[in-house]
Amino acid sequence: MTQELETSIRLLMVGMTTVFFILTIVVVSSKLLISLINRFEPIASIDPPVQKTEQIPSALKTVLEKAVHQITAGKGKIEKIEKID
Repeated sequence: MTQELETSIRLLMVGMTTVFFILTIVVVSSKLLISLINRFEPIASIDPPVQKTEQIPSALKTVLEKAVHQITAGKGKIEKIEKID
């Protein structure tokens, strides 16, 4: 082997080894951080959304249906209307 090829292979191995160790440190520290957060942070309880039974006025529903019909050239259809808080 020539000196240049030997140097380039040595540099390649040093670079790949360095990347491997840095990525190993990142993965291990990420797993440690996740486990610490899961251990000390309480799990927030998620309440299911409450269904509201408010009725949409029929005039408003008609206007919305006509607007969707006009914009989508008759291809659109309103299946559900719900209020976003």
